[in-house]
Amino acid sequence: MKTLYLPICITYQSYVDYLRNSQFPIPDSRFPIPDSRFPIPDSRFPAPFPR
Repeated sequence: MKTLYLPICITYQSYVDYLRNSQFPIPDSRFPIPDSRFPIPDSRFPAPFPR
């Protein structure tokens, strides 16, 4: 579980930072932005990869 959770956590964090730096409008319902702690993604939450 750690081997699967860790890359997702790092990818999500870098993805959020990328969106913050590019000033991209982020919908709060789909992309909740963590301030300091990373929330555990639900089963409904898709992998945070740009399409």
